[in-house]
Order: sequence, then C-alpha cells, then structure tokens
Amino acid sequence: MLHASSEGDAGIIATDLREALVLVVGFPCWRDSPKYSAGGYLGFMESATDFLCRDMMLDRPALAAEQARVAESLGLSLEAPTVLVARLHTAVKNLSPDFAFIDDIGEYGGLFGPFPTSRNQRWQ
Repeated sequence: MLHASSEGDAGIIATDLREALVLVVGFPCWRDSPKYSAGGYLGFMESATDFLCRDMMLDRPALAAEQARVAESLGLSLEAPTVLVARLHTAVKNLSPDFAFIDDIGEYGGLFGPFPTSRNQRWQ
C-alpha cells in the first residue's frame, strides 16, 4: 500500500490493504512516527511512538474503545503500536528503498524524516 501525503512525502507502508488498515486503526498517529526517525532509525520511531501514544490518549481518552469498535467491525485484530511501528519501519525501509513517487507536481520525498525525537520540545 502506497501512502502519499499532501506535504510531499510518499512510500510503501504495508504489503496489503488489511495490513494498512491494521496500522491506521491501531496507531492513528502513525504518519508522525517516521518523521522523527532521524533518517530511518527504528529506535527513534519507537521513542516517538511512545510520545505520540501518550499525547493521543490525553487528547482523546475514548480512543481505545473507538479503535476496538472499528477493528471489530472490520474484522481486524488490534496490535500494540510498537509492533505496528516496527512493521511500518520494515515496510518503508525494505519495500521502498529506491521507490520514487512522481506526479504532475513533481517527485515526492521519502517518509523517513531527518528529526530525532529531541527535536520536539513537548517531548522533553
């Protein structure tokens, strides 16, 4: 499954639609995790995932119940965000290392961002 953002980033995020849905339902903030990967390091993505999950639950306390309801209606199993981010890292790194998405506007950048988690001052 290809993800192309309106910010000009693109990459393969999953091997199929089901895997992509598991990611999106199980970790709604998944798009931010690779941004804080310091160029593709899983450890930074895992650290960002911890902060993102914390922030997500503070902003939306009923999220876990909503995720369970959506997962059940789609016949999906919820997995821990750390499992999902590891799978995302593998997909981005291994399935699209030389991938380039180009449309009529131009070539998109990759999903791995240059920033470490320390770049986000709220996560200090």
